[in-house]
Amino acid sequence: MALGQHCPHLETLRGCRASRHLSRWALEDLARQCPRLQDLCVREAPLLGAADVWRGAARFPQLRALDVSLMQVGDEALQALVQASPRLQDLAIANTAVSDAGVALLARGALPELEALNIGGLDVSRQVVEDLFRSQAASKLRALCFANLVNPYTDLQQVARHCTKLTSVAFDHNDAEPFSPADHLEDMHAFFNLVHRRLEAVYVGCLFTDQLAQTVGACCPRLRHFGASYLGSRPLGGRFTNAGLAAMLDGCPCLETLGIAGCDALSLYGKRWGSGPVAFAQLLESKGRRLRWLGVHGCSFRALALLRKALPQAAFDHDGDTGATDFEYK
Repeated sequence: MALGQHCPHLETLRGCRASRHLSRWALEDLARQCPRLQDLCVREAPLLGAADVWRGAARFPQLRALDVSLMQVGDEALQALVQASPRLQDLAIANTAVSDAGVALLARGALPELEALNIGGLDVSRQVVEDLFRSQAASKLRALCFANLVNPYTDLQQVARHCTKLTSVAFDHNDAEPFSPADHLEDMHAFFNLVHRRLEAVYVGCLFTDQLAQTVGACCPRLRHFGASYLGSRPLGGRFTNAGLAAMLDGCPCLETLGIAGCDALSLYGKRWGSGPVAFAQLLESKGRRLRWLGVHGCSFRALALLRKALPQAAFDHDGDTGATDFEYK
């Protein structure tokens, strides 16, 4: 693999483009040429099979972080993987074929140095998830993603009580599931109060309100990364608006990244120029000077240009689709 020839001291290999070209032979070459590699992403790598993943991982003696999300990795491959790389500290198995047996293996402490775990989107039972959250292994975690599991909101208080070292959590969900996320606002309020000052990153998905934003601003002064997305139209009182964002910016002085893609109640997505994007840009200009990255999918290109002018030091992530905001402002 040419990359290894030019970067013999490479320690991290991540990115979808890199994964697309990884094969069993490429991994073997990479292991020979980059023995110091510690962080490897083989996420959605079409040329790799499950056996290739754990055999390839075993060739990197310094490997500490591995992302095999969206791969056909099941319980047997996970068992082989933890035997081959027992010193993993960061493991992502989101949207793989891992089932109850694989998650139970992790709960029993198969990776004793594990500090970060992503089990989002796994087809597992509530019981095995609860067992994981109560386990000694979970008490060591500093980062946990359990997005799109069975009703993640009911697990939040349990996570807060048992995962006492947790600083980063992601529990994104979508409204297509057979329950109403709005019923779980109290669970989220309790969670933010329990994790209190230690939380540094949170990704909430499609449920967030001004009241929750005020709680975050009051409880999470160390928060550095926040993400909500596609909150959609909700009844008055159940929205995330400029007022809620202002409370967060005031209470979270360390905030650096802000994901607000499709948060329609923010004035960024409004139809009136002055009270919409202009008001939002003014809010960021006055309170968001510390921000370094913003996810703003779906806003108009005119609004995006205004944001770039207001925050020249920040990077913006935009998917190029203006969708419902592609209109003439009033």
